Amino acid sequence: MKKTAIICTALLALACSATAFAASSSETLADKLGIPTGTKIFATETTEKEKPAEHQKKTEKATSMDLVLILDKSGSMYGLEKDTIGGFNSMLDKQRQSDLPVKVTAVMFNNAVSTIYERADLDKVKNITDKEYTPQGTTALLDAVGNTLSQMKTLPDIDAKGNKVLVVITTDGKENASKEWTYAKVKALISELQEKNFEFVFLGANIDAAAAAQNIGIKKEHAMKYRNTQSGVKANFRAVNAMVADYAAGEMESGNWKKEVEEDK
Repeated sequence: MKKTAIICTALLALACSATAFAASSSETLADKLGIPTGTKIFATETTEKEKPAEHQKKTEKATSMDLVLILDKSGSMYGLEKDTIGGFNSMLDKQRQSDLPVKVTAVMFNNAVSTIYERADLDKVKNITDKEYTPQGTTALLDAVGNTLSQMKTLPDIDAKGNKVLVVITTDGKENASKEWTYAKVKALISELQEKNFEFVFLGANIDAAAAAQNIGIKKEHAMKYRNTQSGVKANFRAVNAMVADYAAGEMESGNWKKEVEEDK
């Protein structure tokens, strides 16, 4: 009985000490935060409605879309120009059948960067030819991405209500020619735009696409490695159409767009 009484007394003392410590800690924290003594503090859980605004915006349905295509035309694409031109034009034809208003920005790069269309209404975008797309030169990927995005972010209505921006980067080689932009600067810019209504996809051949995407701040789930073949190039542009549909519907994370590239393997 004495042992039991001693144990009970010890446990009671321990409980009282813990309660006193908790109260003291709470008061100290409250004092530091400037919360009046006696105020009750409750923990809350984040609900679906309380998720970050940028997440909600990306999962809502779009009323318009900016489609930004940054396309590699370096020398390693030689021999696939007809398939690239045909795939690009077929992608445009598919988009023209959609009821969703789309503005197109098309940028092609090797060691230089050329803007073919800048936020042009889809009905004003003409099919490209070998005049616009002739593979040659090296790969200034960072300059192409950095220059394009820095220009896009300054447009006054780019983040208009209901508008979404889908940036698709396609390359078949590693960066080797940029002079203005670094990996760190491009990554910082992409991270900034991801907090808004921009979404990014990286399609790469002959490289580790997931690693290359992450190097510039694009999550690996939005990267795909494609085959640098006639069928692979065509599959890329079919995937772009699927991306537009998925992102417009707020279902980009479903990964449905990947099926076009995966089925080509």
